[in-house]
Amino acid sequence: MTLQIRNAENVELLRTDFQHRDEPNFAWKSAVAAFQALPGLRGFWPCSTLRYTAGNQVVDLSGQQNDLTNINASQFGYYDLAPIVTFDGVNQYLDRVDGGAANWGDILGTEAFITPAQRGMTFGGWFNIDSADIGNRVCLNTKGFAGVGTTSWWFEKQASDFLLFMVGTGAALPGIAGAATVTFDTWLFLVCRFVPATSLDLIVGEAGALTQVQQGAGVPAALLDTNVSFNIGSYGGGAGLWMKGSTSLHFLCATALPDVTIFSLYQQTRRMFYV
Repeated sequence: MTLQIRNAENVELLRTDFQHRDEPNFAWKSAVAAFQALPGLRGFWPCSTLRYTAGNQVVDLSGQQNDLTNINASQFGYYDLAPIVTFDGVNQYLDRVDGGAANWGDILGTEAFITPAQRGMTFGGWFNIDSADIGNRVCLNTKGFAGVGTTSWWFEKQASDFLLFMVGTGAALPGIAGAATVTFDTWLFLVCRFVPATSLDLIVGEAGALTQVQQGAGVPAALLDTNVSFNIGSYGGGAGLWMKGSTSLHFLCATALPDVTIFSLYQQTRRMFYV
């Protein structure tokens, strides 16, 4: 039997001729397509395209025009090849108001048009939380007021510097807390997933690896439908807990994405952030 020996030195020599998978350029050209291909995609905001005629709204590249309004002049730019938006931690955030009945953001996790075994909700993106927020409560992605009857979902960094992901049932706020800590001044891939009556999952990607924390007790069969705004960097239409730092490549899906999809998103985009 003949074995082919991998020649590492030859691979390195040929990097100028054959694109290397583990490089920022490879991630950059693949990122948007990867997110646009997510099943049940409800919104994708890479923070690259801005709708100038509408007050610099962050354009939704899912094709559904669920653009986010830039509140109090959050600043847009780039981190090497990655498009980013930066919040000052004072009053800047991104917002989209609830549209009433059958609203774009009213994901219950029981949608009949989704294959039963794949129903749920997943959201996330890349975050770089400033060390100025050490010891502060800050909201990362919310649709609610963190009240029992006013929250669909809630994702924050607590004052303890642990991450907290909760979902609303109308009677309680089951969630995951105290198991995933934040590394500051570095890029983190943060994903929250709701699997009806089964689990809440919090996935953290950093230093080339993914860590998953799961809560299986008290998980509701469906999420609460609320009329509260969808916010990145604050909550309740700018009620407070403003994040200081930067963020990029946000998505929201009306499906419980499988582990392999979340892993692939992380691996396909992390080199844009030098992770």
